[in-house]
Amino acid sequence: RGDALSLPFPDDTFDVTTIAFGLRNLENLDAGLQEFLRILKPGGRLGVLEFTHADSAVLQKMHYLYQNILLPKIGDLVSGTKAYSYLNDSIAEWPDSPELARIMKKNGFQQVRYSLLHMRNAALHIGECPAKPNGANG
Repeated sequence: RGDALSLPFPDDTFDVTTIAFGLRNLENLDAGLQEFLRILKPGGRLGVLEFTHADSAVLQKMHYLYQNILLPKIGDLVSGTKAYSYLNDSIAEWPDSPELARIMKKNGFQQVRYSLLHMRNAALHIGECPAKPNGANG
């Protein structure tokens, strides 16, 4: 538990850091990515599992039906509330995979790549932490 924009770890602590379906919920995407970069050792990797936008009309239609009809009903049944109603808007506003890769690079990650998963509705992005300035290598 903690604030992803102010993680309670020293610089250069981890070889790997991951976040699943949470990056899109951060108040400030750039600040969150920079914080993950801060706690990674040089050569360390960040793994981001997040929703993405389908790149075909057929898959877009299927995803729309799933996200706008089926998922909210399942969420309502499981939680007993409308807790999942925000999900559709947050996914619609989220960048697609190539754009998220660009944002990760802009925030200092290198060798950023991604793989599309789950009928191209989710993606796993991997980015590597470069050598730190001033010879600080953790």
